[in-house]
Amino acid sequence: MEKIENVFVYEDIIPANATGKIYVNSDKTGMFWGRQSGNAETMANEDFVIGKGTETSLRVTFNPVTFELLIEEAERWVETDEPVYIYGDISGHWADGPINEEKAKMKMQGYASGNKRYWSWTPPSTGSGDPIDDMWGNINPGKFRFKKGSVEEYVLFNGTTIIKGSTNDQVQSFLTTIGGPITIKLFFDGTNYNKVSLEGSDKSLDYTPNGIQINGSPAPTAITFAGSPLALKEGTFYTYEGTLDLTKDQNITALGTDLRTANPDPDVFTGNGNATWKMIGSTGKWLIRIDPFASNLYACKQSGYPDVIYMDGWSWAKFDSDATISWNPEARLCLQRESADSYIYTSTFYNNGWGGDVSFWAAPPSAADFGKKVIASTYFDGVEPSSETNLNMPTAAGYYKVSVDLKTGISYSENINPELIGASYFTLIPESQRFTVTFTPQ
Repeated sequence: MEKIENVFVYEDIIPANATGKIYVNSDKTGMFWGRQSGNAETMANEDFVIGKGTETSLRVTFNPVTFELLIEEAERWVETDEPVYIYGDISGHWADGPINEEKAKMKMQGYASGNKRYWSWTPPSTGSGDPIDDMWGNINPGKFRFKKGSVEEYVLFNGTTIIKGSTNDQVQSFLTTIGGPITIKLFFDGTNYNKVSLEGSDKSLDYTPNGIQINGSPAPTAITFAGSPLALKEGTFYTYEGTLDLTKDQNITALGTDLRTANPDPDVFTGNGNATWKMIGSTGKWLIRIDPFASNLYACKQSGYPDVIYMDGWSWAKFDSDATISWNPEARLCLQRESADSYIYTSTFYNNGWGGDVSFWAAPPSAADFGKKVIASTYFDGVEPSSETNLNMPTAAGYYKVSVDLKTGISYSENINPELIGASYFTLIPESQRFTVTFTPQ
């Protein structure tokens, strides 16, 4: 909210039936105002009802001295038939792939107020399951752009600001790192396209002329984790990562991001909801990746077998809020060795329950030859293989603990099965006993 004389003012397109509180700080710490018995009170638990019955342009005014809250219509918007379409790879339907044509289900609804315009789109949920008209109400993480209907005019992002273009430049795309039921809006102030917003139930991401805003606060320009700086991940605008030396029982703090609002990997850190975490993972080099929009922290030890092994697959994620559900070397699950006296490796994850399969690996994706280090399902007892390298997960959704018992360990053997993975590849075989794996609901 912007201070104007003795009051604070916020003006925007407010979703239907939106609720919330008013905070002194953007990270929702310190004093706040809520509703109690219909009136504004400090530290009150009930939300204000701010939105109207339909999405409306509202002006919200609050006086922190008198506690007066005024909500009034700011502008009157009417529907307009000036179509804009969304291009990109964010469709929540697996059959779509990248969209680079005007599809009816990607058409945004336009609204006009004088020479101002905005367009709004929510992923369709028709129940048909047909990629022609359905996305089950969800988008996927990915890149997207906008195209005006029937003309070669595009709205793009050059990494710094919103621009117009005459070609479908996929490099200059907007980015979302979360999926789900997200509403996307595009705003035009009469002269320029001046904002792109993504709105979820408890998250927001805005591309503006003044930079990227995450949940109403500026996206970090730098993040330090455990005393070491993280680098902006290539191809992203607000995700930071780095390989750090971390020590078991080390206290972890961060600058540039609030750990209280981040989701720590419970197999690596304790302290969820606190500004200081504790390292419970083993000492070594860990890849740390922080995404302030998704609120998830990715942690993966880089030493490989025999210290750790890795799991990849489909229909799983570290957290139930994580939309990364496909094979992705950059998001592999890290299974830590239980003790130096065993070859049992464990971790927890969320199973989406879509009948996915997984594979296990002895080397991290950063290793030059990680593709040669698959621990094939061929050598597991008591599993349902989906291929000679992969095995099926349980079909019920929920959190699971996965435990891989490599018995007496593994050996490397060149060309053990040339037809399976090629004559130039290695495969990993049991040292003396076949492997087992269990998936235990948590």
